Amino acid sequence: AGGWDGAVRVFAWKGGRALVRLRYHSDAVSEVAFLPDGAAEGDVSSDAHDDDGEAPPPRDGHAPTMLASGSRDGTVALWTLRL
Repeated sequence: AGGWDGAVRVFAWKGGRALVRLRYHSDAVSEVAFLPDGAAEGDVSSDAHDDDGEAPPPRDGHAPTMLASGSRDGTVALWTLRL
Protein backbone atom coordinates (compact mmCIF):
# COMPACT_ATOMS: atom_id res chain seq x y z
CA ALA A 1 0.00 0.00 0.00
CA GLY A 2 1.22 3.48 -0.78
CA GLY A 3 1.00 6.14 1.89
CA TRP A 4 0.54 9.88 1.97
CA ASP A 5 3.76 10.06 4.02
CA GLY A 6 5.91 8.67 1.17
CA ALA A 7 6.17 5.18 2.66
CA VAL A 8 5.24 1.87 1.07
CA ARG A 9 3.80 -0.73 3.42
CA VAL A 10 3.53 -4.44 2.71
CA PHE A 11 0.87 -6.37 4.62
CA ALA A 12 0.18 -10.08 5.05
CA TRP A 13 -2.98 -10.92 3.16
CA LYS A 14 -4.03 -13.21 6.01
CA GLY A 15 -4.64 -11.18 9.13
CA GLY A 16 -3.43 -7.88 7.69
CA ARG A 17 -0.25 -7.78 9.77
CA ALA A 18 2.31 -5.23 8.58
CA LEU A 19 5.39 -7.03 7.23
CA VAL A 20 7.61 -4.14 6.17
CA ARG A 21 7.66 -0.36 5.78
CA LEU A 22 9.79 1.00 2.93
CA ARG A 23 10.97 4.63 2.81
CA TYR A 24 12.30 6.40 -0.27
CA HIS A 25 9.81 8.93 -1.62
CA SER A 26 9.48 12.50 -0.36
CA ASP A 27 5.78 12.83 -1.27
CA ALA A 28 2.68 10.63 -1.31
CA VAL A 29 2.98 7.23 -3.00
CA SER A 30 0.28 7.05 -5.65
CA GLU A 31 1.18 3.82 -7.49
CA VAL A 32 2.32 0.37 -6.36
CA ALA A 33 2.90 -2.65 -8.62
CA PHE A 34 3.68 -6.15 -7.35
CA LEU A 35 5.45 -9.01 -9.15
CA PRO A 36 5.04 -12.34 -7.28
CA ASP A 37 7.84 -14.63 -6.10
CA GLY A 38 10.02 -15.86 -8.92
CA ALA A 39 8.06 -14.22 -11.70
CA ALA A 40 11.03 -11.97 -12.50
CA GLU A 41 13.06 -15.12 -13.21
CA GLY A 42 10.72 -16.51 -15.83
CA ASP A 43 6.99 -16.39 -16.36
CA VAL A 44 5.48 -13.01 -15.49
CA SER A 45 1.86 -14.07 -15.99
CA SER A 46 -0.20 -14.56 -12.85
CA ASP A 47 -2.50 -16.97 -14.70
CA ALA A 48 0.22 -19.15 -16.23
CA HIS A 49 -0.55 -22.79 -17.02
CA ASP A 50 1.69 -25.66 -18.01
CA ASP A 51 1.21 -27.87 -21.09
CA ASP A 52 -1.61 -29.97 -19.59
CA GLY A 53 -3.69 -26.88 -18.73
CA GLU A 54 -3.05 -27.11 -15.00
CA ALA A 55 -1.77 -24.23 -12.94
CA PRO A 56 1.89 -24.66 -11.99
CA PRO A 57 2.72 -25.64 -8.41
CA PRO A 58 3.22 -22.81 -5.91
CA ARG A 59 6.65 -21.26 -5.85
CA ASP A 60 8.90 -22.21 -2.96
CA GLY A 61 9.18 -18.68 -1.57
CA HIS A 62 12.95 -18.47 -2.05
CA ALA A 63 12.80 -16.29 -5.15
CA PRO A 64 12.56 -12.53 -4.63
CA THR A 65 9.33 -10.61 -4.82
CA MET A 66 9.60 -7.43 -6.85
CA LEU A 67 7.71 -4.26 -5.98
CA ALA A 68 7.64 -0.93 -7.78
CA SER A 69 6.32 2.29 -6.30
CA GLY A 70 5.66 5.68 -7.86
CA SER A 71 5.25 8.95 -6.05
CA ARG A 72 3.85 12.42 -6.61
CA ASP A 73 7.45 13.63 -6.24
CA GLY A 74 8.14 12.13 -9.70
CA THR A 75 10.30 9.23 -8.51
CA VAL A 76 9.93 5.51 -9.08
CA ALA A 77 11.49 2.99 -6.69
CA LEU A 78 12.16 -0.69 -7.39
CA TRP A 79 12.31 -2.97 -4.38
CA THR A 80 13.50 -6.58 -4.07
CA LEU A 81 11.82 -8.26 -1.11
CA ARG A 82 12.44 -11.62 0.49
CA LEU A 83 9.39 -12.25 2.62
